[in-house]
Amino acid sequence: MGWRYSFGVFFKSMAGEFGWDRATLSLVVALNMLVFGLSQPLIGQLVDRFGPRRVLAIGSVVLGGGLAAVSMSQSFLGIVITYAILVGLGFGATTITVNSALISRWFDRNRGIALGIASAGVSAGQAIVIPLTTVVLVEWGWRQGFLILGSLTAIALTLVVALVVRDQPPAGTVTGAGPGQALARHDVRPLAAMRTAAFWQLGGAFLTCGFAISLMSTHFIPYATDAGLSREVAGRLFGLMGIMSILGSLSTGWLSDRVGRRLPLAGVYLVRVVAFMLLGRAQTLGDFWLPVILLGFCWAAPFPLTSAFTGDLWGKRAIATIFGTIFFLHLVGDALGAYVGGLLFDLTGSYTLVFTLAATLAGLAGVSVLSIRWRPTQEETFVVTQPAMASAARDGKLT
Repeated sequence: MGWRYSFGVFFKSMAGEFGWDRATLSLVVALNMLVFGLSQPLIGQLVDRFGPRRVLAIGSVVLGGGLAAVSMSQSFLGIVITYAILVGLGFGATTITVNSALISRWFDRNRGIALGIASAGVSAGQAIVIPLTTVVLVEWGWRQGFLILGSLTAIALTLVVALVVRDQPPAGTVTGAGPGQALARHDVRPLAAMRTAAFWQLGGAFLTCGFAISLMSTHFIPYATDAGLSREVAGRLFGLMGIMSILGSLSTGWLSDRVGRRLPLAGVYLVRVVAFMLLGRAQTLGDFWLPVILLGFCWAAPFPLTSAFTGDLWGKRAIATIFGTIFFLHLVGDALGAYVGGLLFDLTGSYTLVFTLAATLAGLAGVSVLSIRWRPTQEETFVVTQPAMASAARDGKLT
């Protein structure tokens, strides 16, 4: 799923062929993220009802077909239908909402590192796919690139789902031992969770994460090439972010199983403040290295931390629905990041203002996460027992 972040590779070539400014093509990315986001609460309900495997299987076909169809688009409407709608729905049925619910069914303790490994897989894909996609673009053009991406996606994901994915572990094999934090011993109803301040603090911070990621995946390569770097070098720098993201996801996931989710997650957001301020001042290749390393380390880390925090707070019975709604907020941020980046560039002629905005939002996200405090009442849960609540308090999940 590292292919999700490959659109920036094609950005200038597509805009040049169709004669669009950056705001227009950024709008397509924004619509893709909105479709992706709007699908998440529904996808979460389908996962809770039918299981992750069926949803993943259908999503793999839709995603692969949508990517391949982009290669045949001849107009703005065609790009909207194929990339914004079909690919958006395909992403929605194959990414973190579904995967987080699947992992939570298999892991009780050590979910932080388990989710971190899953996010590291996406980052590894990014590290491999972005440079590869850059080569395809240079050799054959953006249309052939989308055709190859779509074909590989449909074949690879469908095979993995058919051969590997199972909705539930065999009885008695859930990994409940170990030093990590367990899932909440209460299960909170989705609407009750959405009425808490903690839900909006966590979701609001995740919205800023979406803004940062979409801004970078859409505009980093155009920004780097504007600074004089070649597309190949810019693609390799973006791939380096994927490599660093593996380290970030694994290390913060492991740490969160030992110290809780709040401090690592807030720390990731605060590091982004420094990274975006440095990136806005980058003018040479040497200037890019540190912000690329920092942004890469923080790239995917909020995904496993936010997903694990969701389970810590509200349990697993409705985790796909609750986290799907939180992820919808992330994708609202995705849509804003892609479009606002292009709009502010067209208005100001540079990315300085939008990078400053991204740094400010990251700082607010860090403060928001640090301030999360919440405990459920009996009326908000499916089932709550006093011994369970006492055990949950001893584990420190709700502090």
